[in-house]
Amino acid sequence: MAFVLNNIRFRSVSSKTLERFYNQKAFMLNELITEKNQFSRVARETLLLLFNSYSSWCTKVEQYMLNRSEINHADRLEILKLRKRVELYHDEIYTLHSDVFKPDFIKHWKQVNWLSQQAFDAKLEKIEGVSQLEAYPMAINALIGYLQTCFYELYEVDCLLGGDFVVDRCSCNKSNPHRVLLYVDEFALEYMEDSGMFICGERYKYYRSISCRDAPLLVKNYSSEEVLFDGAVCGTGTLATELRKVLDGVQVIDIINAPPTDTVVYVNKIH
Repeated sequence: MAFVLNNIRFRSVSSKTLERFYNQKAFMLNELITEKNQFSRVARETLLLLFNSYSSWCTKVEQYMLNRSEINHADRLEILKLRKRVELYHDEIYTLHSDVFKPDFIKHWKQVNWLSQQAFDAKLEKIEGVSQLEAYPMAINALIGYLQTCFYELYEVDCLLGGDFVVDRCSCNKSNPHRVLLYVDEFALEYMEDSGMFICGERYKYYRSISCRDAPLLVKNYSSEEVLFDGAVCGTGTLATELRKVLDGVQVIDIINAPPTDTVVYVNKIH
């Protein structure tokens, strides 16, 4: 194996960045095994597969950036290619181990997840022309946001497919049988501001399309924009406007806002 000269300053920055990644991972895995959340086997294994694969991706991206003073166009494309390989590998695993990764569940989750992948890729585009010391934290922070969104998606789908509003139930999750959940986070809000696409709204449209009848909705808002609900969505910001569009004619139980925090992940509990 060829020797590659180290870059101490970059290694220091990458270590601090990875510390945040593993802290976030530990938090989500703790939520995954919390009994009252009732994550099904397929939802648990899907999230664990994501963490396993993307932990390796973090290492590969760190090695790739090690002695690049600035990330150019070709570098960014290579990093994106590494991410695409991760998803291709996942597709192989889903097919080979369909006894664990139930095809009906994976089909529905992938239908809502593809927009989150687009949002992740859009964030990775921003590392082009940026120094390695800034680019690596940007890439890993984008990954953290993506995995947090996957976590929410999997729980939403898990509850929906184990609840009272679908004909073909393929989940054993009974933690929210009488309502549909929708999580809004900073990852979705930032992509909405950049692209005009509200991925949480698109998810909810899909949930309604596979429901046999309309279900009451509970919105958990973990973004930086507070939105209140008193029978109608209150607020003048972008998120409030988008939620009014999505929730027109929908029975909303409540919109719950997370309390302000510097480290949002520690209040992003799914229950």
